[in-house]
Amino acid sequence: MNQEPLGVAPDIVLPRDLVRWSDINSAHYLTDYSAIGEAKHNTSGDISSLQVDAIVNSTNESMNDSNPVSDRIFQRAGSELKEEINLDVRECRTGEVRITQGHALPARYIIHTVGPKYNIKYQSASENTLHICY
Repeated sequence: MNQEPLGVAPDIVLPRDLVRWSDINSAHYLTDYSAIGEAKHNTSGDISSLQVDAIVNSTNESMNDSNPVSDRIFQRAGSELKEEINLDVRECRTGEVRITQGHALPARYIIHTVGPKYNIKYQSASENTLHICY
């Protein structure tokens, strides 16, 4: 539960404040933005501060990966997120996704996914699995 005054944390970022893919430098390697919907945005910064429908958390199969982004998401979401994962979700296999509540995050949901471990010997398998994740 958000404990900020009036229920709004001072660092919340709204979708209207994000940069759209189509507004990125035209010299960027991706020139055809038509496949990327208007609802998707490119941003750098603290993903846990986004007031959006869902954010994506890259994790491991046990859903306890420790990296700066995941750690920040879990810290800000509160103990209820760990409880939901431990009681209801438990695991996420490579190439799959699991959706949890956002809990104390401004985002409504968290989409957890496990990407493949890249191996040059199995490049196309890794690429296919990564494509399935997202």
